[in-house]
Parts: sequence; C-alpha cells; structure tokens
Amino acid sequence: APLLQVLTDPENSKVSMLRSATWTLSNFCRGKPQPDFDLVRPALTALSQLIFSPDDEVVADACWALSYLSDGANEKIQAVIEAGVCRRL
Repeated sequence: APLLQVLTDPENSKVSMLRSATWTLSNFCRGKPQPDFDLVRPALTALSQLIFSPDDEVVADACWALSYLSDGANEKIQAVIEAGVCRRL
C-alpha cells in the first residue's frame, strides 16, 4: 500500500518520483504467469487517477498497467471498466 499512497498523495509533486512509482506499479501488474488479480486490484483506484496526469510518461505507464490488468478473463476486463478509465482511454 505505500506505493499506492505515493501515487495518490497530492503532496508528491515531483514528476520523477511519480514516473518511477507508476512504472513500478505497471511492472507489478504484468508478468507470466500473471499476478493474482486480487493482489493488484487495489491499483485500479490509483490508475484511474494517473491516466489524467499531465505527464505523458505517467499516462503511458498507467495505460500499460491497465492493459496488463485487463488481459484475461471477463471479470478482469469488467473490473477495469468499473474503475471508470474507459472515457479517458
């Protein structure tokens, strides 16, 4: 949860820190085999905010994370849709 706090805390205004944290989160969401979805599901809240970042690198890594999270079963896709990210994508 500390990583998610870094990503959602408005006090963390350093772009370099936000970029690194978003990249890290994206990597937590990928892999073969895929991570247990219940472990990465909490990231959806942060990702739904990060896709509105003014920084292109943050947005790109957030989109990659959403791509990784929605790869697979319909319930994963539905969880991403329910996170409210589709209108921005």
